[in-house]
Amino acid sequence: MSSKWVNVDFSSEAAPARGHARSVETDSIVIEVGEPVKQGEGMQAYISYKISTSTDRRQFQKSTFSVVRRFSDFVWLHTSLCSLFPGVVVPPLPEKLLVGRFSPEFIESRRRALHLFLCRCAVHPEIQHSEYLTVFLEGSDEALSHFKTEVGAKSKGKNGGGLFQWFDDTIVATISSTLGAQSLAVEKLKTTTDIQVEDIAAYMDSLEPIIQSLSKHAHGLTKRAREIADGLFEFGVALTLLGQAEENESLQTALSHVGTCADKLSVLAAEHAEKEVMLFEEPILDYIRLVQAVKAALVKRNEVRGQYHGTVLDLEAKQTALQKAQAKGSPPEKVEAASNDVNEAKRRVDTAKLEHDMVTDRVLREVDRFKQEKLSDFKRIVLDYIQLQIAYNRKVEDEWAAVIPKLQMIQIESPGKALATPPPPPTAAFKAPASTTDVAL
Repeated sequence: MSSKWVNVDFSSEAAPARGHARSVETDSIVIEVGEPVKQGEGMQAYISYKISTSTDRRQFQKSTFSVVRRFSDFVWLHTSLCSLFPGVVVPPLPEKLLVGRFSPEFIESRRRALHLFLCRCAVHPEIQHSEYLTVFLEGSDEALSHFKTEVGAKSKGKNGGGLFQWFDDTIVATISSTLGAQSLAVEKLKTTTDIQVEDIAAYMDSLEPIIQSLSKHAHGLTKRAREIADGLFEFGVALTLLGQAEENESLQTALSHVGTCADKLSVLAAEHAEKEVMLFEEPILDYIRLVQAVKAALVKRNEVRGQYHGTVLDLEAKQTALQKAQAKGSPPEKVEAASNDVNEAKRRVDTAKLEHDMVTDRVLREVDRFKQEKLSDFKRIVLDYIQLQIAYNRKVEDEWAAVIPKLQMIQIESPGKALATPPPPPTAAFKAPASTTDVAL
């Protein structure tokens, strides 16, 4: 893993964005994703985002610049990076949404997720130097469109090429018919690194449902916070109406104070719910995507490993064919052709081995990086959540406490208070009878 990290300034909303920045003395970059605007109408409508960048990196032509991109552009960048860097845990994108994709809440949530995606790309040891990222952040609409066309043409020119373009139908059929032998070969070629990768895969498989369960409960908590906000608002309205219906001015004032307090608390609860979404629910949901990104990197590594083993099987088949040709005393030209096939197969094995080792080392580095950042991120997520609850409950306590003096100042007189007053003492002209006998006389 490259030791050269960069300093990235996260915006206030994305500051909880999960601690993926490191700082060094040089190469700083600040990325902001903002100003979401709806473009077009009907089925063709989409949201565009303004991406503003400030940097002193030499890969860019300017120090400050802005571009406008839509979600499909982000998808193109993500797909390209996955293809360019097999084994890399490419930062995940937020999910697509068919219904409600133009709601203010969803647009803002997606904006934060896209901002986080670019910030992560900007500090990734390998991705940060990619020409694809550079053009995405700095290129005009025309430049980006031209770049997409160019790379698309190159990809088609390779015809899916790469290392395994040489596979033809005959070879594929041969390998497919020897799956049992391939399985044996895979087991024979399994290394301690392969076992380590399998352990990592098992760890990720067990981690994903745990974080999914945590995300489910986090959503339940934020949903409950919203319900409390709605309940407090309705409670305040009901108390205010009850006070207005009362004839007693003191009781009317008392109920009004409590109703006003409940209304203030409903605003606090609504703000608290939004903060819980941003500081707690979204980071956990983001980690589900990150786990899936790690698993995608592991799948890519397994594909490369399978391709490498395919070249080994092909080499063994070529060597067997050469031995048969030599044993049968085949014509020299056939033996020479078989020998050339063996040499070419050896070259492909060497190339495949290099790619396999590169992708494997990359995956191991990426998983270590993921685990370190997960430790830091979840420490921050939990601390943020606790501090958020403490701050919120203190505000709630202060609001209720402020009502108590107002209520204590209210004087409420009982309607029967005058009758309950003791009678005055008897005057000198009247002497109370000593007993019932005296009254009778």
